[in-house]
Amino acid sequence: MANIVIMPKQGLQMTEGYITKWLKAEGDSVTEGEPLFEMETDKLTITIDSSFSGTLLKIIRGEGEQVPITEPIGVIGEAGEDISGLDVAAGAKMQANDVPPIVRPEPQSETQSETQPAPVAVAANEAPAMEEKTAFKAPQGRVFITPRAKMRCMERGITDYTKIPGTGGDGLIIERDVLNYKISETTVASCSRMSIKVCVDAAMQYSKQAQENGIDFSVDSIIAKAACVAAKKYQQFSQVRVTSVCTTEVEEYFAALQTDENIVISVGGIFKSEGKQITIVSIGFNEYNVDAQIVAEYLTYLKKLIENPIVTVII
Repeated sequence: MANIVIMPKQGLQMTEGYITKWLKAEGDSVTEGEPLFEMETDKLTITIDSSFSGTLLKIIRGEGEQVPITEPIGVIGEAGEDISGLDVAAGAKMQANDVPPIVRPEPQSETQSETQPAPVAVAANEAPAMEEKTAFKAPQGRVFITPRAKMRCMERGITDYTKIPGTGGDGLIIERDVLNYKISETTVASCSRMSIKVCVDAAMQYSKQAQENGIDFSVDSIIAKAACVAAKKYQQFSQVRVTSVCTTEVEEYFAALQTDENIVISVGGIFKSEGKQITIVSIGFNEYNVDAQIVAEYLTYLKKLIENPIVTVII
């Protein structure tokens, strides 16, 4: 008997998901629990496993489509099964009633979060406008971009993503668009620098727990999100570029400041010091345009956010 694959509900506030990639093609064999497709919500990117075993008979909603929760996106059944008479809508409704939503943890107070990291990451890869909903291009011509694509822009130093051709539905900019975008050469400018040591023990634990729950949320992501949250308090940092070599053991790393930039954040590798996992966060800045005292305050606040990841991801 054929089974309907629906867009799952991955949180209390989720109303729709964006299909970024099908991991199986029509006609492929599928095993229950095996990764089936990747999706993005306005808060995170996640891989969805199949709830059924059989053959992927039909893909109803393809890559690049925004789909409301519980709507049918595919059909899994026996190889060669005739599904021409299948009532997809009714099957999807039944399937939705049988599958409870995955509920993310309720936000904790800052005092609670400093003593115990949350078991599951709530948000990832989001830029400063956290409340902005990932959607299609508005009639007025506004350009929309997925959270994961926005994160890639920050990593590559792209401050104006409106120039990137979007290949998603109605021009939506997705991750591969950013990765394929060729950045024009720029001249490097000299800069002043400040650095601070940051303990990432909690961030590493948080990242590990998130990945165990199928959520791609790295220490890099936590640091980038913290930079965005801190920018809400210090508006001069709203267009800051974040670069990282967290996956290495290099102690310090300084990114070059480009001529059209005033600030760049560099994150070194993770290493042990006095029994703790440490990274060094550095800021390169144009001291003629950015006050050093403000940079120091921002860096101190950024350290606090990185060391308390649960506070960072729920803001």
